Amino acid sequence: MTSYFILLALIPASALIMEDVFPPRLEECYLEKADKNITQYDVQKSCLESFLEHMYNNKSSIGLRTDAFDWLDSLGRKLHNRLRRQTRYRLRVRKEIRTLSENEFQNFIDAVKALKSDTSVSPNKYDSFALMHQGGAGKSAHDGPNFVSWHRYYCVLFEEALREYNSGVTLPYWDSRPDYLMDNQEDSILFTEIFLGNPKGVVYTGPFAYWSTPTKPSTLLRRELGIKGSPINPDRLKAVFRKGYHREILRPTAPNSEHANLESHHDSVHRWVGGNTGHMADITLSLMDPIFWLHHCFIDYLWEKFRERQTKLGINSETDYPPTTILEHMPNRRMDNLRPQKNKYSGI
Repeated sequence: MTSYFILLALIPASALIMEDVFPPRLEECYLEKADKNITQYDVQKSCLESFLEHMYNNKSSIGLRTDAFDWLDSLGRKLHNRLRRQTRYRLRVRKEIRTLSENEFQNFIDAVKALKSDTSVSPNKYDSFALMHQGGAGKSAHDGPNFVSWHRYYCVLFEEALREYNSGVTLPYWDSRPDYLMDNQEDSILFTEIFLGNPKGVVYTGPFAYWSTPTKPSTLLRRELGIKGSPINPDRLKAVFRKGYHREILRPTAPNSEHANLESHHDSVHRWVGGNTGHMADITLSLMDPIFWLHHCFIDYLWEKFRERQTKLGINSETDYPPTTILEHMPNRRMDNLRPQKNKYSGI
């Protein structure tokens, strides 16, 4: 034991401690408020909150690496090849996450975490999927008629990736309408350690506790539930199912004022979970929170119900692609980051 302390004492202090530069933005704030009639506590609280908010909101994301893109591309091609070979595609059953058996829930969680820990591609397979939602996908997957089809194919690909670890896993969905009807929406059991972890601040409970994100600088998974937005309002959602054509429920032609805009219902849930600083509120970072997949699976479910309504009305959902002047949403354009799929609608 004595020799251990002697060796430690011989290590230069510079090898153990490195002085960092005091952030100029923080220093400027302290100096600015020092002469004002404000308590030292309030000065520190105000300046620190401002500094941390600036740091968080100015993070930059990394791009998708070549090895990750090749893996994702091969995943899509395998899916297409299998669909071509099969005369009948066996339907998979997706369930509401709160109705899964204990074993089904654990299998899903284990598969998601396996993707996160698989570093055979950079930075890992889960984050590679998350990064697909950035770049060109920011425009081609949102604010236009391709919104529903891009995310449908995206969810199917993610499901394919999960099934590489467990062939019995399917993506569950999260129907947020029951949460809307709660007296206190923030008491949803979904945001407890039993399911997906705490609703506010850094996620420190549940299966995704302390998940890091591939941003620069790296941040921990964060939520800010309940300060804006809301779960899906079941009464307002009915407006979607009073329509018959996609142009009546999708941007840019569907008006928000009639509550028939499906993407607006989707946006409200993102804001409700993410607030101002949570990952779900940021279009480029929302994938960092696995609740993204559950939410989008439900949006996909709603779209399928709308397609069923179209069939009853004698409308061909496969060809009912609204005319658009938005380049990224043109029907024959290949989906950004989702080769080889095109924007045209498909039941997959």
